[in-house]
Amino acid sequence: MDDYKYFITIWIVTSTVITGIAGGSSCSSSLSTDNNAFDLGTNVTLTCKVCPGSLEITFKHNGSHIADHSLDTQITNTTLHGAVVNVLDGGSKEMKLTIFNFMQSSNGVYSCSTSPTDVASLNLTYTASTSTQSTTTKTLSIGGIIGIVIGCLALHWYALEQAS
Repeated sequence: MDDYKYFITIWIVTSTVITGIAGGSSCSSSLSTDNNAFDLGTNVTLTCKVCPGSLEITFKHNGSHIADHSLDTQITNTTLHGAVVNVLDGGSKEMKLTIFNFMQSSNGVYSCSTSPTDVASLNLTYTASTSTQSTTTKTLSIGGIIGIVIGCLALHWYALEQAS
């Protein structure tokens, strides 16, 4: 009975490798963020999910290397970024990159890849709101309106007096 289980395990692994080589696999990496709206100074987490069998995951910001994972996880600048790798069901992996204290210099294209042909990317940009419209409405009381009318009449009367 044990020989039968061993044979099936080898067959599945071999079948998976052959499918991957033959190009029958449609798996590709994906990159997402934990939140579509964030403020400056907050932490932003990016999640890169990769296919089973991927040996290395690389994160880049505007083309510059910031983190990778193969046998262990390496981060270029631990003051700016943190990373953790989890193995998911089915053998796929996810690498979560946290951008600490997101600032204007954090804007740009982030990408994760397992090879030159398997790259997922997204553009993170923080833009400050430029809206100057007030959300409060101000109204004049009846006394305020009467005061304005009386003021206008007084000015008109004064102008007529000066003209004569």
